[in-house]
Amino acid sequence: MVICSNGKISGGRAEYNFKTSIKNFLSKEAKNSLVEAREFNFQHIKAEGYARGGKLLKDYPYNKNLKKSFDFGGEKTAEFLPAYQRYRGRFYREIRKETWENRKHNVIIFSGLYGWLLPEEDIQLYSLNLPDSQLITDVWKDTATLILENFIEKSGIEIIFECTGVKIYRDIVDWKYLKEKGYKIFHLHGEQNPTDAVLPSIGYFLEHKGLIVEYDELMELINRDLPERFYPSPLEKIYFIKDVGEIKELNLPQEETPEIQRREEEIVPEERKPLDFREIEKTGKIEIKFTERVLTSICELPKEVARKFHEKLKLFVKKPSHPSLHTEKIKKKGKIFWRFRIDRFYRVHVEWVNKNILHIIAVGGHNLQGIG
Repeated sequence: MVICSNGKISGGRAEYNFKTSIKNFLSKEAKNSLVEAREFNFQHIKAEGYARGGKLLKDYPYNKNLKKSFDFGGEKTAEFLPAYQRYRGRFYREIRKETWENRKHNVIIFSGLYGWLLPEEDIQLYSLNLPDSQLITDVWKDTATLILENFIEKSGIEIIFECTGVKIYRDIVDWKYLKEKGYKIFHLHGEQNPTDAVLPSIGYFLEHKGLIVEYDELMELINRDLPERFYPSPLEKIYFIKDVGEIKELNLPQEETPEIQRREEEIVPEERKPLDFREIEKTGKIEIKFTERVLTSICELPKEVARKFHEKLKLFVKKPSHPSLHTEKIKKKGKIFWRFRIDRFYRVHVEWVNKNILHIIAVGGHNLQGIG
């Protein structure tokens, strides 16, 4: 498993190669989940929903010519390149075209926009990274693990090398779940750099060993005991880590969790609630609760979707069974949740704590949090 790249080259050809898509290696259910999440992200960019550095991602140069073509379930003409050729960041510059084309092991890429990709899969020029919005992580969180499991199961994969080098991308997968299913997993960690600065060294490992040697030679490397289980890249040692305990045992540096992420599950205090919620609370004679993460998702909704969200929330409080809401009752782990529609793409997941307190769990794509 490798990471995508913020740096990309432009251009491409008009023909889309259906044969190289990861969709060909997935079950119908997994394929549908992938396409729906991709389509949601595409739509959210175009609807002015994602921003970076105070500028809408819709207006970034890389997204100016992003089209709803075959990669997003549409048919418009667009320019395509295989992912490994489109991406030109530090990691990809370490790996030659010949290595990609003659590699001896499976590689799967995770992208904020596309989700899972094969290196040869055709993609457009785009810009969307997981750190751009909590909503992107919410869109992929549970879906990513289930699609990955489906792919590795169909491909006969038993061992996974997680080579993203970045915590937010690493955490998109539920590794504990996959370990419990019997898969062997190794996370690549640098002895010097705990963040994306380690990517050139990981790329060097894949170019000179990871992608080109036979299975037995890779096994010899990862079957060593600590502290000898590493690859000596020119910049730093790359360790193959099984769990967090080994990171501590080796005293390796770890990426720090930003303060905003540490606070994301805290309930928003009354004084910080937007006025629209206070009006709904007053009208419905209820209290509405939500976390900092949910508030961020709400604030990042496109203007028109945000307007509809408040209208539909008000309607749900007043009449949950109104036909325009398409309200659904969902059971998960013994709890009962409710989901209603904002529009075709956006959903709201809520829980009645009691008859006077409504807890908003998630706002965003229809498959948020795996509740659906």
